[in-house]
Amino acid sequence: MNLAKFWELVETCRRLTQRREVRLALLRDDLSRRPPEEIVEFQICLDQVTRHAFTWELVT
Repeated sequence: MNLAKFWELVETCRRLTQRREVRLALLRDDLSRRPPEEIVEFQICLDQVTRHAFTWELVT
């Protein structure tokens, strides 16, 4: 999974509902049907975008 596919999956879940807990459940269900390698790749992408989001510019 690359970043484009990562964001596509996140966006698909976001479009389906605005409720955070439902989005997380949808994402969890989708990932649970994927091969382990894709789940790991998703986590790597999540770690990457999270790391980039934690900047002083975003925090302040």
